[in-house]
Amino acid sequence: MLSIQISTICNCFEECNRDKSP
Repeated sequence: MLSIQISTICNCFEECNRDKSP
């Protein structure tokens, strides 16, 4: 269960980082 939550958070962070990228 925790693994899934961590994976989702990592994915969200990666997407946010990509969107913030110029």
